Amino acid sequence: MKRTSTDWPPECCVPAFFEAALGILGYSSPERAIMSRGLNVHVGPADENPFDLDVSVDPYSRGLDPVRSVDAIEAFFARVAPSIGFCYVPFNKIAFEMYQEVARQALINGCVVGVGLCPKTLTLPALTDRRHVIRLCKVEGEHAYFVDDSKSEPAQVRALWETIEHAVKVVNGGFWILGARKSLSLEYC
Repeated sequence: MKRTSTDWPPECCVPAFFEAALGILGYSSPERAIMSRGLNVHVGPADENPFDLDVSVDPYSRGLDPVRSVDAIEAFFARVAPSIGFCYVPFNKIAFEMYQEVARQALINGCVVGVGLCPKTLTLPALTDRRHVIRLCKVEGEHAYFVDDSKSEPAQVRALWETIEHAVKVVNGGFWILGARKSLSLEYC
């Protein structure tokens, strides 16, 4: 697939999501290279690397891991949007499997919600086959609507909620949630 200059390089889905989320929340985002390096994103040796990111031969340390990177993420938001908070909620930490309710509550609270999942399970044309973060736009009945912010022309995609749950569980993923700090206190988490 030929990449345009506005696409994000491989392994940069989290900075792409953060850039979109900051815009939605009314903040400007730093340059893509500065943000990706500041968040300590790693790419593979054969990956396109226009931002001069650190290279890792270990496929499981590429991209941005929410648990290992929480300090870098919090420091990033303290600099660019001090009133914005971040929380990562792994599915295995959500009580009674109330995933859909947690997502709905975060959206109602005005948060921007990313979902870390296996893109191949949803047959998304993603840049990686391990894990990928997409932005949840709304939950309506048994369907969810989301956007892949790493694409130059992101289109809204619809999927059954149970399919999304499966795609998240395949990679032990979860929700990446940004919003006003007081809005991050969610039931079932």
